[in-house]
Amino acid sequence: MFSDKPFTIDRIFRIFISCLLIVAGIFLLQYLSGVLIPFVVALIFAYLMDPFVDVVQKIIKKRSFSVLVSILLIVGVLWLLGILIYPIVSKELSHMGNILSELLKDSQVKQRAMSVLPQDMWQYLQDFATKQDVQNFFSTKSLTSMFGNVSQKALPGILGFFSGAVSLLLGIAGIAIILLYMIFILLDYDALIAQWKNMIPPQHRNFILELIADFKLAMNKYFRAQALIALIVATIFSVGFYIIGLPLGILLGIFIGILCMIPYLQYLGLIPALFLALMHSLETGQSFGITLLYVGIIFFVVEIVQDALLTPKIMGKVIGMNPAIILLSISIWGKLLGVLGLLIALPLTYFLLSYYKRFVINSEKNSTPPN
Repeated sequence: MFSDKPFTIDRIFRIFISCLLIVAGIFLLQYLSGVLIPFVVALIFAYLMDPFVDVVQKIIKKRSFSVLVSILLIVGVLWLLGILIYPIVSKELSHMGNILSELLKDSQVKQRAMSVLPQDMWQYLQDFATKQDVQNFFSTKSLTSMFGNVSQKALPGILGFFSGAVSLLLGIAGIAIILLYMIFILLDYDALIAQWKNMIPPQHRNFILELIADFKLAMNKYFRAQALIALIVATIFSVGFYIIGLPLGILLGIFIGILCMIPYLQYLGLIPALFLALMHSLETGQSFGITLLYVGIIFFVVEIVQDALLTPKIMGKVIGMNPAIILLSISIWGKLLGVLGLLIALPLTYFLLSYYKRFVINSEKNSTPPN
């Protein structure tokens, strides 16, 4: 039992009203998701950047200058990475397009494919390569198009009516909106953290502050640490795949790094890795088994580095949520709130679990009579 209080009409009515408010809140978040997404993205970035800003502030005392310098440093590093990676990724996309074209035109590549693949799989691969959407995607302009289309999602709904050549400008505007939100949050980050406590009713203050403390501990020690591990894993995979010449190796490495935010989910990256290994072997004539061996070695090395070095050093003894719970929470919140739900799934789930452990379980313990 969650409580020893009797279920009176008044209490049932209050529970009913609470349920209605929760449902109404979900519908309101769905309605406002287009406006809230830029703010939530900025809030996540501000949360991840605040420790770095605090380090810079030890050198540059004024908060506004330290925020500006921190952002400029991070943007500068990302800009340099973009200059280095953009041509490589564009070349990889074009390369992949050439491989798919050779599957249909080059007799030697076709012969290799037919000798390696079952008839049904070969037919499916032919149908896939002939699709116009696939051919359009693997072009040198596709990175710019993807940037415009994805960034445009961050803008409020009315800007979604624009398309075509304007999409890139809208993407830049969407990033500018997120950047402004992030700057304003970082400027008053410490003040916001301190001031909200005074808004809690005194009778509930201690319980809520304890709840928030549990939530912050989990988020600080798990979410930030896992994000750092995912970044390192993405870098190792990208470099490894690029060295062995795997098509789309850098993009695949980044994708696996994103999957790594949920522990053990990076193994799903084996599926596209197997497909790209097949494409590489068909193009070069290299044995498919040798290519698979190289891919397997990369996964094995990353696994050793992650388990023996990254996780013990970065995560320490922090115990996060079970990966199945994380995946379930992302699925549920994503279904309820779309992109907004995907962004806030982990924080909301951590908060609800903290509430359950501190309120429900402790209430049951306190209400259980001693033996």
